[in-house]
Amino acid sequence: MQINIYKDKLLGAHLFGASVLYSTKPIPREDVPQSWYCYDLRGTARHPDEPHALVDKAEENHFGSILSYLPLKNRRSQFRLVKNMFQMTGTSPTLAEFCAEEKIRCPETPIRHLLRPASPEDAGLLYEFFKSQGTVVINEAADFAGTNGCYLYQGRDVQERKNKHLKDQILVVAPSEGLVSADVWLRCRKKLMANTTFQNGRKAKNTWLAGKVKCGRCGYALMSVGNPSGVQYLRCSKRADNKSCPGCGTLRTREFERFIYGEMVKKLAQFQTLTGKREKVNPKLTALNVELARVEDEIEKLLNTLTEASAVLISYANTKIEELDAQRQTLSKEIAALSAETMSPEQIERLSVYLNRWEEIDFDDRRQVADGLISQIRATGECVAIEWKI
Repeated sequence: MQINIYKDKLLGAHLFGASVLYSTKPIPREDVPQSWYCYDLRGTARHPDEPHALVDKAEENHFGSILSYLPLKNRRSQFRLVKNMFQMTGTSPTLAEFCAEEKIRCPETPIRHLLRPASPEDAGLLYEFFKSQGTVVINEAADFAGTNGCYLYQGRDVQERKNKHLKDQILVVAPSEGLVSADVWLRCRKKLMANTTFQNGRKAKNTWLAGKVKCGRCGYALMSVGNPSGVQYLRCSKRADNKSCPGCGTLRTREFERFIYGEMVKKLAQFQTLTGKREKVNPKLTALNVELARVEDEIEKLLNTLTEASAVLISYANTKIEELDAQRQTLSKEIAALSAETMSPEQIERLSVYLNRWEEIDFDDRRQVADGLISQIRATGECVAIEWKI
């Protein structure tokens, strides 16, 4: 569970001689005011209940979070030892009370989204849309008169990001006019709901398994991070973000890479004695691609009809879109599986050469080999499940 720094009381403290605010709960980084600084206090494995070091974000042994209007460590350093420089003051101020005491300007509560209904009819559709998505709407339907905008706030106990998930977020009618008409916003939002999210174009550098390996407990990506001694570990990104996953356990990156390499060698050995035929057209694969195109066309048509739909139709369409999207994902997986089965003998031979020269090939070539053989890996410290492409 996270804390709302703009409403909840925090704890007063001194760290490295500076007045700071302390919370035993994680502070959402997206809520940190501009020009302020947020850090985590990390304990040790032997003494997790004692602050040992100040870090940007604690992967484990989280002792608490620090909010400060002054920088407390060098940006380039991974941590700063606390020693005896952390003392509680015994006070429990809000952010506003702390700023008044320190005689600094209090930051305003951030506004997440602003939109303007174009007419009372559009305003009613807007109200019904948010209700159908599970949003907590503070005002009555009659308050959506088509003149005022709306504020969308992060729900207090909601872990999902508000720009992607509306369930349990908080919608309030604003005292002023908005900037975007409701009909335009609704069309954009519904189009966005049907989109597939892809990871941005960051280039992997810590492990050639980047993007392939997922947490065996929550399904989120595992990232490779280093500790002060230089050892790389795989860490669950969901646990690092909000502690809502127990984590994947102890997985040392290099040991895990060696294990996966061994499994790839065993898997490819099953195919090296087989004589494959040249690739040819697969009728089942063609049929699946046609069906996928039909499902995507149905989703597009449903989204286009929602612009002027009634509340009942919106509710029906949302349910139907969810069913179609699940069907689309199933078809995509089947297509990927069939495409993998048509791997030619030449491709298998090329992968075999790479595996035999593993220590000589570079980082990008290793990534290509993993991508050619593996769809996904789900891992914990106790169990590893590999979804193969062949």
